[in-house]
Amino acid sequence: MKKMGCFIGMLLLLVGCSSVNQEYLIGGTWHPTKGYQGGKVQGEADCPLFETGIQFIDEEKLHIDGIEENFEYKIETMNAQDYLYIHRPTSSLIRKYPIKKISKDEIGVGDEDDSSTMSCVLERNDKNE
Repeated sequence: MKKMGCFIGMLLLLVGCSSVNQEYLIGGTWHPTKGYQGGKVQGEADCPLFETGIQFIDEEKLHIDGIEENFEYKIETMNAQDYLYIHRPTSSLIRKYPIKKISKDEIGVGDEDDSSTMSCVLERNDKNE
């Protein structure tokens, strides 16, 4: 019974580590480096909105280099998939992108079934910016 409890605890720890949250995203500038298609790192980065870099300022705001105003964002999980919602305050348009933590400083942005309008790996540069 004790082994089963340890196994369940370890499983919960691993599941929790793979999730994307605001705290994980804040700090540094994220730049597209590679493609992300079908849930795999492959091909060329296709992230026109993020091509100049993106910074998650706090738990509600992000900044896209080259655009004066800040955007609002949130992370939601549906059916074990994390999604990044981006809203430009001067517009009613809200964008939704599947997002997945790949490593400590890499996230995949794009759809598991390749239907997303964005497909890239964003890599964090200098977390202390």
